[in-house]
Amino acid sequence: MINISNMSDNLSKNPNILRKIVVISNINAGFIEIPGKITLNLYVQGCKNNCKGCQNPDLLPFSGGKEVTEEHIKVILKTKRLPEWICWLGGDATFQPEGFKAFNKLFHELGYPVCLYTGQNFNDIQDLLNDVDLVIDGKWEGIPVTEENTNQKVYLKKNNEWINVKKFIDLKEIIGK
Repeated sequence: MINISNMSDNLSKNPNILRKIVVISNINAGFIEIPGKITLNLYVQGCKNNCKGCQNPDLLPFSGGKEVTEEHIKVILKTKRLPEWICWLGGDATFQPEGFKAFNKLFHELGYPVCLYTGQNFNDIQDLLNDVDLVIDGKWEGIPVTEENTNQKVYLKKNNEWINVKKFIDLKEIIGK
């Protein structure tokens, strides 16, 4: 787990850094968010979805969290070399659209594919997905995306086309090693 509160305050005070997003104070590596892949998980502060049984109720308010800049992320990615993907969790990153789009562009420039877990409907957020490669959409209703009777859907961008992946576990085979 990376505690971004301990990072140099000089990074966040640099007037040349315009792109930022608010996340909780810890960023960690994940091993289950994408089958067979190691992810750098960014837990975003703020959500309006009001999912019953929310797994992260402390992330619902838009107040709190820690402002993270592109420079923070670059430092993290230089020191943590295991992640193969970046994964947005929350809260919901779609409620910080400008920062979300800017960071995704940076992640692609650095060679990382991007995954978004969102309570929004895939069709309603198309304008945010230019630099996103995998979307798990749908409000949390208590049934994990790994279960067949989940309401959540999985969309993967292959050759610049979005495909609906019927089973979450199939991602491991589709994405490959």
